Amino acid sequence: MDGQVGGLVAGQILCGQWGYSMQLVNFYEVVKGAQVGKFAVLQKLGNINVSTDAYGQAGKQVADPLVKVDPPFKKKVLLGYQGEVNVKITSCQWAKPWDGQPKAFDTYD
Repeated sequence: MDGQVGGLVAGQILCGQWGYSMQLVNFYEVVKGAQVGKFAVLQKLGNINVSTDAYGQAGKQVADPLVKVDPPFKKKVLLGYQGEVNVKITSCQWAKPWDGQPKAFDTYD
């Protein structure tokens, strides 16, 4: 199973950036992989701030694979309209394979 084309593989980390007036970042580890159209098991991970502003309200974050948040859950693996593998976490958050780069966040509202 190809983690970038045909599905997700166990151990892979996904990133979901979302928000309207704020830019929030969530990371998920694939506990059990699946092909597109099937259900994968995901585990929400903690975040590590690698840089922040003076108030800690904006900066960049990476996944903390040592911190597991909430119980694992199942989500269907989908194929986006540009051919990318992703998962719909909620109605306003989609997660896709993380490129390993720090992701921008801000909690200003």
